[in-house]
Amino acid sequence: VRAAVSKVEGKVLPDSVLWKGVFNLSVNQGVAGLAKKGLQNIFDQAYDSNALCLSSLADPETRKLMLKWGFKTVSYERISESHNQAAAQLRDILDKEGFDSCILKGQSLAFLYEHPEMRQPGDMDIWVRPKDSKGDFAEDRRRVLELFRSKWKVSKPTYHHCQAKVFKDIPVEVHYLPAWLYNPIANRKLLRFFREQAPEQFSNTNELGFNVPTIRFNLIFLLVHLSKHALESNVQVKQLVDYANVLKNSTEEDRKGAFRF
Repeated sequence: VRAAVSKVEGKVLPDSVLWKGVFNLSVNQGVAGLAKKGLQNIFDQAYDSNALCLSSLADPETRKLMLKWGFKTVSYERISESHNQAAAQLRDILDKEGFDSCILKGQSLAFLYEHPEMRQPGDMDIWVRPKDSKGDFAEDRRRVLELFRSKWKVSKPTYHHCQAKVFKDIPVEVHYLPAWLYNPIANRKLLRFFREQAPEQFSNTNELGFNVPTIRFNLIFLLVHLSKHALESNVQVKQLVDYANVLKNSTEEDRKGAFRF
């Protein structure tokens, strides 16, 4: 990093090589919008506008990258709005078909951020089950798959979810189970938790018109999700920021309940 920075007018600022590295890393880790907002705050606090223009943005490559970064941030806002509308639309469709739904991760967590529009959107994860479910996840899976196959193209069905081509530009991952664990004893305990918590999750409607998990539910569900990523692939910084925001918005009682689980 020291080799990649240059001193301009007595101030140490990154050059275009380092800016490009920060940009690519932030995009890959799902925090490009947050990084841009954070950098802007740093600029506002540390440098006056003239110093910023004369030094940090003097290099043409850096200026182009900053413009690209800004456009990408704006695109995230538009994609998030599209996801919100699609989530509400899908909730209405499923409700008419006799199925409950709840948006997991993604758009359900954005409202916990200080600047929701800065959260980098991904695909849409939705937990679906019949309204008259008896808590038999195998039967729920059969009925959910039957519904989605009758209306949309379904691919990659697994134990707990499948892919569905519901929207043209928004990948949808349909969960008949929010998550699962390798240990059969721990998995039974997790399934019991999902059964107990389901009614509250499927009735926790936000102002945008779709259901979202409660904080207590996310304290456990997202931690299970993080552990699966750590074992099977990788953990993104965005996922850690998501969980940090859940913790920030939780109460001591919520955290004690999650710990007891």
